[in-house]
Amino acid sequence: MTETISIFGPEEGDDRLFGRQSGRPMVRTEIAASELAAKMQSFLRGMSEVLGNASREAGEYELSEVTVKAEVSAKGTVSIFGSGGEVGGTGGLEFKFVRRDR
Repeated sequence: MTETISIFGPEEGDDRLFGRQSGRPMVRTEIAASELAAKMQSFLRGMSEVLGNASREAGEYELSEVTVKAEVSAKGTVSIFGSGGEVGGTGGLEFKFVRRDR
């Protein structure tokens, strides 16, 4: 039997805003754990490419870690939260990337 994970998230659609502010209903669905794992790995590979090119220094400061907040839709799509603050009432995933010493 395939393991599943229950997700409560926004229904996917053309509207790109998150949660209730967009008018999209929040729905609960079941997704195969292997499918969610594949989508998360794809997301993390993309983030690795983005962060791999990030400058280590910014003026007098050094970039030591990056925190990325992501939403998981009802179909298991993993997406970065856009700019403009947090959306109330929605959960998601938080990934903390810490630079390794080279």
